[in-house]
Amino acid sequence: KMPYEGENWSAVALLNEVANKDKRPEINLDWDQEAVALMEMCWQKNPKIRLTADKVVEILKRGQVQVKE
Repeated sequence: KMPYEGENWSAVALLNEVANKDKRPEINLDWDQEAVALMEMCWQKNPKIRLTADKVVEILKRGQVQVKE
């Protein structure tokens, strides 16, 4: 399932909700908890604690979080 699938948002409205109102996709309790933690670190509003794209790639390359297709 894609994030926000089934919700009726225009692209501009959804961007506003994500950027200004911290809207995030629902987290499935069956998901790998390390993957959930990674997502939540990427969502941090404070850029000093938010992961960079380079750090995310490093974490994934080291196999710290398993990505399932």
